[in-house]
Amino acid sequence: MVKSTRTLVLVDDEPDILEALAIVLTDEGYTVITDNGKNVEKKVQQYKPDLVLLDVLLSGTNGGDITRNLKKNLQTSRIPVILMSAHPNAEKITKDCGADAFIPKPLEVAEMLEKIVHVLQKTTN
Repeated sequence: MVKSTRTLVLVDDEPDILEALAIVLTDEGYTVITDNGKNVEKKVQQYKPDLVLLDVLLSGTNGGDITRNLKKNLQTSRIPVILMSAHPNAEKITKDCGADAFIPKPLEVAEMLEKIVHVLQKTTN
């Protein structure tokens, strides 16, 4: 399998989930910038990642609101966002805020990796 050279911003307020996903994505060849939800928009503007993988429910903020802000900003509007959550309304939130895709939690690693590849291919074609 060809390893990726893409950069992702990974956002979750659960340190264990953040660390585990960062390891998986790094092993797949992605450059991973992590955030706990406090500085997402700054990091996205700073690093201009190829994709943002973002939890919907973050302490003190909301992944849907962050996505709306990223999509409204001309500098970040074209960066795809995949939301992830176990929340029952998460798929509706995904559609309402303009995110590019949704992954249900608990995450299936293979499904997550497949979805990332699919979204990246869709946005680079």
